[in-house]
Formats: sequence, C-alpha cells, structure tokens
Amino acid sequence: MGNDRQLPSDFETYAAVEQRNLIRRQAGLPPVDLQRELDRIRQAQERWAFEQWMQSPLRFRVEQKMLQRIRRRPNNPSWKPTGMLSGGGWAFHAVLTKQMRKLRARLDR
Repeated sequence: MGNDRQLPSDFETYAAVEQRNLIRRQAGLPPVDLQRELDRIRQAQERWAFEQWMQSPLRFRVEQKMLQRIRRRPNNPSWKPTGMLSGGGWAFHAVLTKQMRKLRARLDR
C-alpha cells in the first residue's frame, strides 16, 4: 500500500481489483467495478483529510468563536454544550462540523 494515509494508490487499486475480479470470475460471480472502487477510496481519503482538518488549531478557534456567540445570547458565560439536543453537545458538534466544512470549501478555492 502507498504510504500516503495508509490508503492504496490508483495503481495498487487497479492491481487489487484485477486480482479480485479473477477470483470472482473463477467463482462465477460478477466482476467488481473499477470506478466504484476508485470512488470508494477517494471518499475515504477525503474523510481522512477532513478528520485531520478537524484536529487542526483552526478548529479550536472556530469552536471558541461559536461558544462565545452562543454564550452572549442568554448572557451565560459558563454555558457548555452538553446533552444530545437543543444546542447541546451533539447539536453543537454538528454545527461545528458544518462550519468547518464551509470554511474548508472556502479556503480550498
């Protein structure tokens, strides 16, 4: 496998799919679609890259700005995102992730 993010390169994927299709033909099964495998690996690479992006110091800064904004509304400086709903931990994380995706798209342009 390629050393980049522990995911195979396109060449390694071609070879693996070809080997898998050989075995599948011998077993009488339909072949695996090469494009589908390449798309699956690229999606995994994108997810990995986004996870790395979420670990960056920029995420901490975005999170702090969001917390400040939320704390200002009810004038509660000690508010913490807890719980599952109503702006709590899970909802706060979802909004943070959405904000980070928008920021990444804007910075990647």
